[in-house]
Amino acid sequence: IIIVAGINFMNMSMALVPKRMKSINMHKVLGSTNISIRINYILESVAIGLLSLLIGLGFVFLASNTPIVSLVDADIHLWKHPGLILVTFSIALLIGGLSGLYPSFYITSFQPALVLKGNFGMTIKAKKLRQVLIGIQFITTFVLIMASWFMYLQNHHLRHADVGYDRDQLILSSVNSRIVKSKNAFTQQLKSFPGITDVTYAASALSTADNYNGWNTQYNGEKIMFQWIPVDPSFIDVMNIQVSEGRGFREEDQKVGKYIFNEKAKYEFGLTLNTLVDSAEIIGFIPNIQYTTFRTAAAPMAFYVPSGQKDYTQYAYIKVKASSDMKSALEHVKSVVHEYEGEKPLQIRFYDEIFNQVYEKEQNLTLLISLFSIIAIIISITGVLGLVFFENEYRQKEIGIRKVLGANEIDVLVLFNKSYLTLLVACFTIACVVTHYFISQWLENFSLQTPLHWWVFGASGVLVLFITLGSISWQSWRTAISNPLETMKS
Repeated sequence: IIIVAGINFMNMSMALVPKRMKSINMHKVLGSTNISIRINYILESVAIGLLSLLIGLGFVFLASNTPIVSLVDADIHLWKHPGLILVTFSIALLIGGLSGLYPSFYITSFQPALVLKGNFGMTIKAKKLRQVLIGIQFITTFVLIMASWFMYLQNHHLRHADVGYDRDQLILSSVNSRIVKSKNAFTQQLKSFPGITDVTYAASALSTADNYNGWNTQYNGEKIMFQWIPVDPSFIDVMNIQVSEGRGFREEDQKVGKYIFNEKAKYEFGLTLNTLVDSAEIIGFIPNIQYTTFRTAAAPMAFYVPSGQKDYTQYAYIKVKASSDMKSALEHVKSVVHEYEGEKPLQIRFYDEIFNQVYEKEQNLTLLISLFSIIAIIISITGVLGLVFFENEYRQKEIGIRKVLGANEIDVLVLFNKSYLTLLVACFTIACVVTHYFISQWLENFSLQTPLHWWVFGASGVLVLFITLGSISWQSWRTAISNPLETMKS
């Protein structure tokens, strides 16, 4: 964004060159040297950069008291980061200096006679430079829009993907030792609410962590390692996890301990039913459910019902009927849990809220990129308007001649839009390649990926095209409807 804004600032400075040439020549006549004029021009650019910094700090101060704060993990109050403000001050000086450097040399590089002819601004070299600079802006805009769109689609894809178990109508509560010792009584109190149908327990909250406890052991003389989650015997049934081979857990399994592995472990380790892993029998296999977050691929794992002497319970899974009021059920759960709480409060939340919070970082990143996209569009369109203004200044006589020879307003607008249309198509093509590469790399962070839909590229291109050509036509309309006799006379 800073680079694009710097380029835009430079373009706008170049667009104002025709208006300032008489002033520059007057300075030269009165004895000013090119060096002094350039220094003054650069200092002016730096001053605008510093003024922009002050306005930017004002926006950050205002944003620190708004919901925008939730999009970043850091404290954005200005007084918390004096070093960062100093660095930003240095960047403002640098950008201001660099943005004014080329225009200052450009504006002092012409002989007065050439300036009076009024053709220096429309040289092929100057045109190509302006097109390259505005092209960088358009490429950045296209990439940001496409990236934010794909990030949104990926985030939506993760939130609504099938994880292999029921996570709807579910309340998750952390538990303490008092609840663990009184599971039956606690369960019956919860079930006293008509809408609560089942309660089960586990050592972990599914799909909320990238990894769970690992276990190293041996099987058939080979070393194996898998992630394991201790659960109650009712866990598989309550969570509606399908058993693809063998059977589910039973209450009597707590006497000696039993394993149910996923199919990933079965095929990777060559596991078979009714064999032992650390003296615990394998009684079944389940499909590769998404027990971790989607940031990691399916790995070998097992649900384990420990023997009666051990209890690893950390969470209670509370199932609510579809027709029941979830808020009333939550209030009932809180009232029951409160009876068992000690000094440390227990967390009670809807499971889908916890699941969505897991991907809050990705959602915040998507919102930030979207915000930057809007800023990039505004900056780029401002730059385009500056260039159109630049061309309007130099092509007024040409437009007057064309209108005298029979061109109408539509012909003039097409003339202005045509060159930018070619530039937009070229930038769009480059942006598609860049976006495809970087989004493909970003999606590698997830085990479940949204497709790179072609319509996202097309819709982004149409959006920028519509805004840009509309802005160009709006800016050029005054030139298109001007009286050609007045234009050619001046």
